Amino acid sequence: MSLRFQAMLSVLVPVFVLLMVVFTALSLPEAGGSFEATKGSVFYSDDNVKNARVTAFVHQGVSGSRIPASPELLIEEPDSLPLIEDYRRVLTQVGSVSSWLTADQLALALDDGRLIDISPRQRTLADLRFDFWIQAFSGFLAALICFLVLLLSSDKSERPGRIAFVITGVGFALSSLFAAVYSTRDLFIQGDLFFAASMMNHLGSSLFATGLIAFLWNYPSVLFNSRFAWAIFSLPLLSTFSAQFYPVHPETAVMFYLPYGASLLAALVGLFVQWLKSAPESEERTKVRWIFISVVAGTGVFAITAIVPMLMGRAPLASQSMVLVTFLFMYFGMLFAVIRHRVFDLDPWYVKVWGWIAGGMAILMVDILLTYLLSRSGPETLAISLALVGWLYFPVRQLFLVRLLPGHRGELDHWLRDSLPGLVNDRYLSREERLADAFRTVFSPLDMKVCSGAKPAKNALQLTAADESGDARYVELLHPFEGARNLNDNDYRTAELIRALDDLIDHSHGAHEAGVQSERQRIRRDLHDDMGAKLLTILRRSPAEEQPLVRSAIADLRNLLNHSFDAPDGLEALCVSMQDEAEARCLDYDVPLSWTHNVPDLKLTRNSYYHLERILREALSNALRAGSKSVAVEASVGDKALLISMVNYCKISDPANMPRITQGLGQESMQARAQSIGGEISVKQHDEQGAACWQLVLTVPLNGPLLHAAETEPSLNRPHELS
Repeated sequence: MSLRFQAMLSVLVPVFVLLMVVFTALSLPEAGGSFEATKGSVFYSDDNVKNARVTAFVHQGVSGSRIPASPELLIEEPDSLPLIEDYRRVLTQVGSVSSWLTADQLALALDDGRLIDISPRQRTLADLRFDFWIQAFSGFLAALICFLVLLLSSDKSERPGRIAFVITGVGFALSSLFAAVYSTRDLFIQGDLFFAASMMNHLGSSLFATGLIAFLWNYPSVLFNSRFAWAIFSLPLLSTFSAQFYPVHPETAVMFYLPYGASLLAALVGLFVQWLKSAPESEERTKVRWIFISVVAGTGVFAITAIVPMLMGRAPLASQSMVLVTFLFMYFGMLFAVIRHRVFDLDPWYVKVWGWIAGGMAILMVDILLTYLLSRSGPETLAISLALVGWLYFPVRQLFLVRLLPGHRGELDHWLRDSLPGLVNDRYLSREERLADAFRTVFSPLDMKVCSGAKPAKNALQLTAADESGDARYVELLHPFEGARNLNDNDYRTAELIRALDDLIDHSHGAHEAGVQSERQRIRRDLHDDMGAKLLTILRRSPAEEQPLVRSAIADLRNLLNHSFDAPDGLEALCVSMQDEAEARCLDYDVPLSWTHNVPDLKLTRNSYYHLERILREALSNALRAGSKSVAVEASVGDKALLISMVNYCKISDPANMPRITQGLGQESMQARAQSIGGEISVKQHDEQGAACWQLVLTVPLNGPLLHAAETEPSLNRPHELS
């Protein structure tokens, strides 16, 4: 059978059943006027009589054949009567009165003693009330949805659950369609049709209960699928046949409504077991959540307004024909759970929807309970209900939400305390790295993945604005909050606040840096004007043999002012400058110098340029003071760090007699400068080819405060994993 033929069949079968129900409803006998049950009596109205109170229905062809006019004859659902005996009596009496009307032998006995002849007429579409179409189309849509679900089934492992789902739809369709025939009659319906339609309504309800139990015990995981299991699932069907033909209890609540309530509880137990077996944040858990909301929304209203009142010995609270419409919420919800659950992200609003449904049902239950327990008038009962709801229900609900529901991680005190230290202290990192670290701290994901281009489907936070090509950078949080839940609207607002806070801190740091630069320029001008003038005066007054020392001091001052206050320079320029200085100094001491550097022209920060220069100068001074035979300097840049090595080949051949070079103010100063730019210095002595020497190694990571922030961006311009 082709897929197209199956699709056509899935639509044509419900349409055919719907048309059959419409023609059946049109075949019911109809009188020339209308009947109404009010204040315990039956009233009749037509063109000649207005609101006449009817006392009995009389068969004109048989003397003494009359049926008392009871409001029970106009009841929408006869199984809501207290006893099975009453249920059967109403079916029989309505059938008899309808047969009298069809034979044109019906007369109405009024309370004033008059006898009115009633003639039959053909029923038209205009006679089909609105609640008929509501029930008919509800059953039609339920059947259509279930057939489509079965048609779209592709996973054979889910086949038992989907078949059970179709059984619920077929059962609900039978119940709703046949209830539309007899529950929307004015009064008259053939006796055999009344009995058959009522039995089909109960049979459909039992099929629905059977299918619901089987569905929730076998979807999304198959928990209980065997012949014995299906025999247990079919117990509601046995209860229906027993109530119709061999009732074991006289009350309709016990024979009809108690099995429905027990079936609903058994189905919910299966749903709870499915919840326990599904892993958090798994696909199965998402399906179970959808089904949970659907079942509660669809069956909860019917249970509260029909099953519970009947079991308490009261009449249903609402018209059963209108309550049946709520079952459509269940079928549409189950449709998404079975075949389209991935389209919707349930987690952000699951708790809110469930709270809304449960809250409304709780208020309704309180009102029902007070109505039954308190013998008060309507206004008094309403006032007491409102007082209890306002003073008891809402405070208890708020306490429950505050203590048990998640969401406090998004509050200001939590995320501000977690994210602020990293945003303030790690300013040498790029904005992308700072935000990624803050998101990791606040949202506690098991893993993170940075990507560019299209935004991931869920749990994605923006790191950078869109570039010229329109692509932005995002970080996808994999299993946030250690896998407990996905991000919700509050979490996304928290991420926006973290980004705004980082912008504010960035602006404050920029303002601070501008102020520092302004003060440095002022100090530079003062040193240049005051110290420069005084050194020039000393130069002019100094003897010729002391003038080189003064000129050296002037050169040092000029070098200090140029490198300490000018804009940051490149790493290659630093190496070239220090090589020139080292060659000049080694030449003065008659010490050979070997200098090699192979570094890119990375842009250094002002502080890192200054500290690297001072470290190299101090290291060379230590080598020259210790008595050097030769000095070798090598600088290189690896994947992750800058490496500078200086080897001093000493004139002393015995390592035991070498000067101590790991102590002193110079070493402490170099260590402090290295630590300020995120690096470290190691000094060691060794004997190389018979010559005693010591080696100083400076290692500075590239991802620290060494480089200007712009230099760290290229390493982040490609997708990578953040552990």
